[in-house]
Amino acid sequence: MEAQNTSKNSVSRRDFMKVAGAAAASGLLATHLSAFTGRSTARAQAEAEVSFMIHGGELSEEEIQVFHDENPGITLTRLDVDQTTLFARMAAGDAPDIWRLQYPEFPQLLARNLVLNLQSFFEASALLKLDDLVEPNNFYKATDAFNIGEGPIYGMIKDWSPDMTVFVNDGLFEAAGVDPVPQDAPLSYQEYADLAAQVTQTEGERVNVVGYFFNQGWIDRYWAAWLIPLGQGLFSEDFRTANIVNNEEARAMVKWHLDMAQDKVAFSPLVQSSAWAGPDFINQSVAMVQFGYWFSAFLRINALNVTGDDLTPAIESFQELMDSGKIRMVPAPSWGGEWSSPTITATAAVIYRETANPDEAFRVFEYYNAELPAINRADLGWGIPALRSMFDRLPKDGTYGQLMWNALENELPHTGTIIPANPYLPGGEPGAMGQAFLGKWEEYLNGNLSFDDLLVQIEEDTNDIIETNAFDMGM
Repeated sequence: MEAQNTSKNSVSRRDFMKVAGAAAASGLLATHLSAFTGRSTARAQAEAEVSFMIHGGELSEEEIQVFHDENPGITLTRLDVDQTTLFARMAAGDAPDIWRLQYPEFPQLLARNLVLNLQSFFEASALLKLDDLVEPNNFYKATDAFNIGEGPIYGMIKDWSPDMTVFVNDGLFEAAGVDPVPQDAPLSYQEYADLAAQVTQTEGERVNVVGYFFNQGWIDRYWAAWLIPLGQGLFSEDFRTANIVNNEEARAMVKWHLDMAQDKVAFSPLVQSSAWAGPDFINQSVAMVQFGYWFSAFLRINALNVTGDDLTPAIESFQELMDSGKIRMVPAPSWGGEWSSPTITATAAVIYRETANPDEAFRVFEYYNAELPAINRADLGWGIPALRSMFDRLPKDGTYGQLMWNALENELPHTGTIIPANPYLPGGEPGAMGQAFLGKWEEYLNGNLSFDDLLVQIEEDTNDIIETNAFDMGM
């Protein structure tokens, strides 16, 4: 791949997810409709409207229609996910009744008193049992915005993944004469950097196969997760200042990314794909991608299940690798020696504290998280279910399905870590610190900014945002 800028017309990772999710949901719907019976919690329901800001690929029109058939007193309206609209409506006191979010967004929403405490709703629910919730739901338990992980529950993940696992193409490793990545224990990040250099294929200045892809939008979340086993964090204990410049481990993490980019063995401004690494992995122009279990469903939909006119030679070649067990998910890399494989997205839904219809909103919440939409997601393997009782629905068919399931079982004991998020920052993908890094690293890579100056600018930019938000929050 030659270095190039992302095109406005290219398809993003999120677009691929939305399209694939919608297609999969439509395909599965017919299977489930005949067997599906409503098991809703009994509540008196007057006529009510409930709005849900969620992607169409995560809640289809067919699923909404099933909800209406089962709950005639409630009109469910799906809103497109738009952060600008969401924040504007929050400011006006007119937020959607339910909305999609990722965990770094939660602490500030809690600090601003915008989300509904759902503890009593869960305790009364016939569908959502607290003892059936997997550990990553703890991202939405809190005693306050600064203490996440225990306490009453405010939200529920729709599904989740050990996001730091790595998908490897053993065919490309074989072609480079490199030993495969072990399946039974994590390698260090430096070992992955060494492997990336060995499997990268170049032709003059052109990079034909890049060794490693990490999701740049998650970069500050990676750093936060890496520091936890070392007893450190990206911020001071009170979250009021960033902790990068004088933190040797944090400095080393940033340098790891920069060295990989400088050597052109990982995606960066020097080696850029058209949009993201999903299609590139299928086309075998990237050897390793650091994504969670959900990526296995993307590969199944966009490669393994492709037939007919859509079956290109590249996809057919990739299918052969999948069928022969040469496309694998391997353990999350280790920074500091500990096997830790948390989710760093924990995508969930919360209910607006001032919703006019809390009971009806929770009925939608139940349906989305325990009934047809949750069943469709589990059957597809588009993430791991939020409920332990749904684990048996995950796909385990064929060589590929069994490999993914075995890898997941290996990873599950190491997924319980809660990553702190800064209540003074709004979250986002990337977060404030990630944006500061990504806005400056090209200057460093082109020799126009020193490493120390880069770190100083990351800290200063992040601290400015913290100070502004703290003032706005009256804290």
